[in-house]
Amino acid sequence: MNFLQAASVFTLYTFATLLGFSIDGTTKFNADFDPQYIVIIALSVLFAILTTILLISHVLLIWSGQSTVENIHMHEIQARESRALDRAFSWWDCGAKRRMRREWDEEWGDMSTEGNLWWLGSRREGWEDVMGKSVWGWFLPVGRSQSDGLTYPVNPRFDEEGRLRRRTEWPKHLQ
Repeated sequence: MNFLQAASVFTLYTFATLLGFSIDGTTKFNADFDPQYIVIIALSVLFAILTTILLISHVLLIWSGQSTVENIHMHEIQARESRALDRAFSWWDCGAKRRMRREWDEEWGDMSTEGNLWWLGSRREGWEDVMGKSVWGWFLPVGRSQSDGLTYPVNPRFDEEGRLRRRTEWPKHLQ
């Protein structure tokens, strides 16, 4: 995360300075615009976009308490749910699909949060579990996370075998 943060800031800074100096130099000195500057500016904006998108996607993964593979698996589960709803209801009956999904969420919990084995209860708790409680550690490679990297707290909505329980079987404070 610290590398992605630094890379995003650096690539955005590089793009902005290259663009600014190139525009300023050509207008101030009536100079011809070198095609190599276009290539360098294009590459800098490409790397800025890619590193920023990668940073944003990893922040979202940390907030959800998932790895990339777990996120892909969660999308597969949600697609399976959507296919089941499509088979059960006609395409024009969107209200019935929403009601059924709401009933499932009331019985089992939302799959992206409560139905996630590693969900800790909030985005902040997931962030602090990975990045640590120190704000300095969020931006600089100092400090350490709360966990040891070998054991992870499990969502109490799951049983000992890792199966999601119904909402009525959850601990009272989570129902």
